[in-house]
Amino acid sequence: MSSISSDYSLLRLQSLFQTDGNDFLSAFSSAQHLSTPFADSTHRIWALCGEQQQAVLKVADLESVSAQVFWQGMRDLFAWDLVGSYTHLTEIYRFFSSLDGVTVPILGGTCFSLQGKHAALLTEFIDGQALDIQSVDIGDCQNLARYLMVMHQQKHTKVGVLGGSKTLNLQQFRQRILSFLERSPRLKTLSSNELSSLIEAANHFQTSALVSMVLDLRWDQFMKRKNNELVLLDIDAAISAPVEMDWLMLEAVFPKTHLRALVCEYKQHMTLPNKAMLREVRELYRALFCGLGLLGEQEWAWWRDLPPHLDELID
Repeated sequence: MSSISSDYSLLRLQSLFQTDGNDFLSAFSSAQHLSTPFADSTHRIWALCGEQQQAVLKVADLESVSAQVFWQGMRDLFAWDLVGSYTHLTEIYRFFSSLDGVTVPILGGTCFSLQGKHAALLTEFIDGQALDIQSVDIGDCQNLARYLMVMHQQKHTKVGVLGGSKTLNLQQFRQRILSFLERSPRLKTLSSNELSSLIEAANHFQTSALVSMVLDLRWDQFMKRKNNELVLLDIDAAISAPVEMDWLMLEAVFPKTHLRALVCEYKQHMTLPNKAMLREVRELYRALFCGLGLLGEQEWAWWRDLPPHLDELID
């Protein structure tokens, strides 16, 4: 959990990020802390109000973030070191702003605290309805499918953080997966046969395409505007990766009813993933998700035994 307190006043936040004459938050007169769904969220978030504008301030305690299993895994698997390259988030926002059909908040800027222990993003305030599994309707699922189509049309030649210079070819990615399987504390309950099977899969997997994806995508990362447009609020974990990984992440995160609507809309415009290729890498990618703590503290048995819904939904 970030050590920066939720009861920080605007004055204290302004003092924290007023460096070298950079009056990062001078346009605002009040700050309200917003709750986040997970205790180990990357950022603590404040809604800021000023005389003529609103914004969102996202503050990361860099020491706490560096200790999080998820970001350690992102560094080890995808060479995306958020703490060491925090300002690269500017490039990720620039990438998304260039896409027609995917909406993210406008980035106002990034800043480090005077001591360098905290980093912050200032973004546009999005007025709308926060989504969760219970509030989602079929239209939201169709919009998610359209988001997915745009992301899958962005083809890449290497794996890694979007817009980054440190990217990996497929063989380098395989080597990082092998190392991760051996070292991840969350995968210590793997049986020797399971580990051998995963190593075999890691050595030989292929992909039909490397595409853009947000690895930790969930409904609560979207805001729904009055015109039903979905705005993606959190793009810190935006990477290029095998398209099969994106689909298997969705299979693990979203309910079957949402997946069915998503698949139905997607296949009207783009080719669905190959079912056989999904089967070949399903256990491998689920092991990576487990090691990353993608959905919290679930153990390997939970990930292993998830139903393979896409086998039923893809013809």
